[in-house]
Amino acid sequence: DYLTNDWSTIIFKETFSTSPVFLADMQTTDGGNTASLRYINKDAFSVDLSIEEETSSDSETTHTTEVAGYIALHSSN
Repeated sequence: DYLTNDWSTIIFKETFSTSPVFLADMQTTDGGNTASLRYINKDAFSVDLSIEEETSSDSETTHTTEVAGYIALHSSN
């Protein structure tokens, strides 16, 4: 999925009975500043993801489009 510094909702292709284990990583490095993925609002149906830039080089945190890969797994607990 393509992401920026704005929150994007990822709807899981499978429905889980509880919130799944969720793993994600950036697949590209299109922006010049160091950045990482953030997530909020994870439940059995979806999760919200965004790219967060760090501010050691400058205070600007707007980030270009990046590709993120992810997997959602059923937890046996």
